[in-house]
Amino acid sequence: MLLNLFISSLVLFFLLFGLFCNILRPYTRKFENSEGVTTEVANRLVCILQGILASIIGLTAVVFCKQDVIHDRWWLVEPYSVINTAYFTYDIYTMFIVYRHSKLKILRLPYWTGVRKFVNARGIFVYHHILIVLCGPPVILYFRKGLGDFFVACYLLSETTTPFFNARALMKKIQKENTRLYTLVNILLLSTFIVFRLLIFPFMYYSYAEYKQISFLEAFTSIPWHCNLGNLFFLLIQLGWFYLIMKAGMRMVKSRLKSDQMVTTSKQSEFSAVNGYGTKHND
Repeated sequence: MLLNLFISSLVLFFLLFGLFCNILRPYTRKFENSEGVTTEVANRLVCILQGILASIIGLTAVVFCKQDVIHDRWWLVEPYSVINTAYFTYDIYTMFIVYRHSKLKILRLPYWTGVRKFVNARGIFVYHHILIVLCGPPVILYFRKGLGDFFVACYLLSETTTPFFNARALMKKIQKENTRLYTLVNILLLSTFIVFRLLIFPFMYYSYAEYKQISFLEAFTSIPWHCNLGNLFFLLIQLGWFYLIMKAGMRMVKSRLKSDQMVTTSKQSEFSAVNGYGTKHND
């Protein structure tokens, strides 16, 4: 059953990708590399849909399992973990398709040379996805023995950042970086990242402490060591992503300040030129 769900989900994601490509092609013909734009936008739209769905399921499960964070079950947690695995499998290949169509010179390369260049260029995303595909299903479906749907749902909530991450990339692609909407999307990305990818870890320990009626610090020593190790590992990954987001944000702020400074200087030059012309004219 789970294998059938994985295969059908994988097919569905590819069908959605193909559908979006067909819808977008009439509108992307004006771009020089139209197929590159089409594949990237289509893939981003699929990612946004998946992020929204995962967030809804995660939030629903957290609410319904908050009374007993160990034993309460939510029927969609395990099935969606399989769907999520299919999504990350899909995304590895479509990221390669997007990369291959991003530049014509890459498209002309032999297939496996393109694969090698893709892994070198997008390695951090590829290895992240492979890690989730290999580690997620065994832990969620077998090793936890049906316990802790609440905590699995907390991990699903990390996908709340996905719509904003992909919306930012789309706006950058269509050169809307100097708009208020782009700034708002970045603020929402940063906010959701802090809440659902960083603060979610102390929230999980706090929830466990409340359930066990122990102190927050005692929660760290009362759960199995491998759970602490797993949480630490994923927290370090999130801190790495957070650093990259902040780095990109600082570049955006510096670029905006530089652009504003250039506009101000240009206006001052025009004002001086107009004043100078008027004085000479009056003389």
